[in-house]
Amino acid sequence: MIVAEDRGGENDRATYRLSRDRNWQDREVLTTYKQCNGASVHPVNGELYFNSYEKGQFFRFDLNKYFESGLGVKDFEQLFVVHDPQWEYKIIIHPTGNYAYIVVINQSYILRVDYNWEKKRFNQPYLVCGQVRGPGYADGVGSSARLNQPYQGVFVKNPDYVAAGKPDQYDFYFTDQLNHCVRILTPEGNVTTFAGRGSSSLNNNPYGYVDGDLRQEARFDRPTGIAYNEEEGAFYIGDYMNHRIRKIALEEID
Repeated sequence: MIVAEDRGGENDRATYRLSRDRNWQDREVLTTYKQCNGASVHPVNGELYFNSYEKGQFFRFDLNKYFESGLGVKDFEQLFVVHDPQWEYKIIIHPTGNYAYIVVINQSYILRVDYNWEKKRFNQPYLVCGQVRGPGYADGVGSSARLNQPYQGVFVKNPDYVAAGKPDQYDFYFTDQLNHCVRILTPEGNVTTFAGRGSSSLNNNPYGYVDGDLRQEARFDRPTGIAYNEEEGAFYIGDYMNHRIRKIALEEID
């Protein structure tokens, strides 16, 4: 398990490794830098990518070299900077490794970075959905969609895409924290609302705690975490202000 730790000092831990052979106790420091919000490992080639809130830096650390010949805690490279300083974001890499989404939490939009297989690194990012410094709530395509602190996401295989033989078979489900809902981003950049903001007859606010039909009744209050169990066909949502883990079952599994 690789953990990102947001600390303020230049030489504080940025990322570290916990392992089963150490009983998940001893922290093996991989990289040191300040204000690291997230870290992801490329599923095929194994590089570690992490960020810093300081200037919105996007870093690459070669885990293969680290394990094979050893690398120091500062032996990482900066690939690019995401817009301006103090951009808080998470990096979620597609299961194929072909690209990743950069979910920019505090500025309410999502970028995409395509992977260069020859150079074994990600290219420059470009906008997929939302608007820089433009929080709001609207379903739509690309920059016409509005988000409000998107937080965490997961790629989920769409059986319709598989049947149609599409090159990208995954939708991206993500929590939209201040819109109190879970949304879907398709490979074409279309954003729709999957769950939450229901029960409008209760009051005019979109947040709350209600189980039921995903769009007509269900309500969340600042959902942040999201995980998907493919075998079970179910999502698990960290409903932050409701202090609960909520389950969304796409279908019943015998």
